[in-house]
Amino acid sequence: MGRERATFTVDAEILRELESVAKELETTRSGLVEKSLLYFFDFLDVRLAEKRLADKKDEVVPAEKVWEELGL
Repeated sequence: MGRERATFTVDAEILRELESVAKELETTRSGLVEKSLLYFFDFLDVRLAEKRLADKKDEVVPAEKVWEELGL
């Protein structure tokens, strides 16, 4: 994964908490934000999957059919 610089504006209290936690964990703010976002994206993956499963208009394709189409 390549590295890119990004700039964000956050509430001052969030920044203080970020600094405090990063210091206690002996990591950088960037490292903590990156790891936190990865965890949050995993959480969102589950939420999106649940939303899609609940959507009656969204066709659920059985795994066997997917495997067959992929030649597995």
